[in-house]
Amino acid sequence: MSKTPGKKYGSNRSQVWQYIVCDTDTKIARCTLCNKTMKYTGGTTNLRYHLTAAHQMAEFEVVGPSARVYKEGGEWKTGKRKVKSPSSNFRLSIGSSSPHTASRSSRGLASPSMVKPTICGPERAQFITGQVVMLLARSLFPVSMLEDEGFVRFLQVLEPGYLSPSRSLVQTMLMGKYEEAQEKLKICLSKDAKNFGLMFDVWSGSDRGTYLTVTIHYLTSLWTRESWVLGTDRVSTRPSCSELSMCIRSLLSQYQLSLESITAIVNRQGMLKGAQVGKVGSTLLCDSMSCAAEKLEQCVQSGLQIARVKEVVDGTSKMVCYFLQNEDAKELLEKVKQACKLTGELEDNLKGSWLATGDMLIKAVALRDAIESVKVGDEKNQLLYISDEQWETATQLVQSIQILKAALTVLSDTKSGSVSCLLPVVHSMLQHCEGREDDGSVVSEFLSVIAKEVREKWDLNAIMPSSVTMLSALLDPRFKQLKFIADEDKLDVIDALKQLVTANTNHSAEATVDQQQTSVSPFLCLFGEDEFNSKPESADAEVATYLSYPPLSRDMCPLDWWRMNQSKFPELAKIARCYLAVPAIAQSWADIQAGTSRVDMKRALLEPETAGPLIFLNKNWSILS
Repeated sequence: MSKTPGKKYGSNRSQVWQYIVCDTDTKIARCTLCNKTMKYTGGTTNLRYHLTAAHQMAEFEVVGPSARVYKEGGEWKTGKRKVKSPSSNFRLSIGSSSPHTASRSSRGLASPSMVKPTICGPERAQFITGQVVMLLARSLFPVSMLEDEGFVRFLQVLEPGYLSPSRSLVQTMLMGKYEEAQEKLKICLSKDAKNFGLMFDVWSGSDRGTYLTVTIHYLTSLWTRESWVLGTDRVSTRPSCSELSMCIRSLLSQYQLSLESITAIVNRQGMLKGAQVGKVGSTLLCDSMSCAAEKLEQCVQSGLQIARVKEVVDGTSKMVCYFLQNEDAKELLEKVKQACKLTGELEDNLKGSWLATGDMLIKAVALRDAIESVKVGDEKNQLLYISDEQWETATQLVQSIQILKAALTVLSDTKSGSVSCLLPVVHSMLQHCEGREDDGSVVSEFLSVIAKEVREKWDLNAIMPSSVTMLSALLDPRFKQLKFIADEDKLDVIDALKQLVTANTNHSAEATVDQQQTSVSPFLCLFGEDEFNSKPESADAEVATYLSYPPLSRDMCPLDWWRMNQSKFPELAKIARCYLAVPAIAQSWADIQAGTSRVDMKRALLEPETAGPLIFLNKNWSILS
């Protein structure tokens, strides 16, 4: 149907033909929205009836004394229609006297003031309310947003005729989704969460109360990482270790999870950075450690507080702000960049984190030549630029900050990063900080302070060979050579792993002895176990064979290696699934870069009665799919 009547161009062409195509030879019209065919008699009245009734397009409504009224069920009734006068609820076109408006009225089309609002049916309203609930959960918005005037107007613009849901209705739907997700999480954890790591953080709510949120981390049978929020409980203002452990025990019992399955627990103090959470792991009989990102933040910030370092950072920040705020200076800089074919943009240090400070220095040093060229012709603002000596210091600081940033990137990698990377990364940072000669320069002082803080924060001399951090590094095929410790200390770590494998093997044998006696494969009886899948004779043999394999490349994923080789090392694979699941960092990369957790700021706005379900659904919404 390509022979659509009407003028192809021009303002007098009926808007009906945007949705209808017609063949004038066969006198048949077809709706492009629903493919319904209709007779075409030369006018558009019946076509407008269709668009009004089937697609609720009120702008095509036929008005007048002979207009037909559409009733539900597909019946048309001819009768006199009363055209209501424009009410105050609709916008009026005042002073509109253009010829287009006149021609529109003469054709019988409704003016904007006559357009009726679209009726939002119950099914449509229920769907929109469900989307609102999902918005609150996935964006971690408070339920009070429903009463915000701007949000109500936003809904009315998107869906005229939709009434904003009440708070009680949304809370009821939230609780329904919360209970549904809890049941599905129980099923999910019962399948794969045989051993796991826990992460908890303490934060402050809108009622100034203190809350505890617990997250579980584990590896599935396919060696993929999973993490879910178990729940949120209110605790005292300065919670003790025993109180926190009791809350964690209560959450684990809700999902039938055993305390013996905890490999390690990682804590993050969040907004309450002065709180003494202590070693909760000691009360739960597992290893306990703090978030590596928080520790590294404290170490680097100590270095940035050195007077000479702070002078360089403040001077660079002042210069960058000048270029970002002064239009003339910004224009000159852009011209120089284009002439020198330089890329990159300056960035201020308003975020406050050490990563933001590092990015500011990195981008300023990269554009040093362009900035110096602008400086030559900017004699009035010479004091806003840093000196050559400060430029050299900034360049050296950038080199060190890039090493520290790389360390944090490795630890926070969502796939290959875990507690197994912690000790190798920490020793690499120390090697960089302590490998420089103390020449009295600003950078030497900066690195020495960081090295001192790193040793104090991680207390490397107190780490036991059987600790999670040490054994996880040995179970990581990238770091199993343990190059970061002395050769005599490596033997103690290997012995600790052998003892763990032996204990795990004996436990597995006791659990499966009955099954082996009652069920034996006829293929194994006839042919026996093949050499490739045969289990090592002892724990020592399995560990020795594992160590004899060449190490994995540092940029490869250890989980992929274990997925391919778990049949060769069955007992080691079980232990590796426990230890490599423990995270080293409890924050997202976006929160680390921002310096202040956006999740913390959002949680602080939630109402106490819905905070727990919203946080749970925010992290676990995907389980409802």
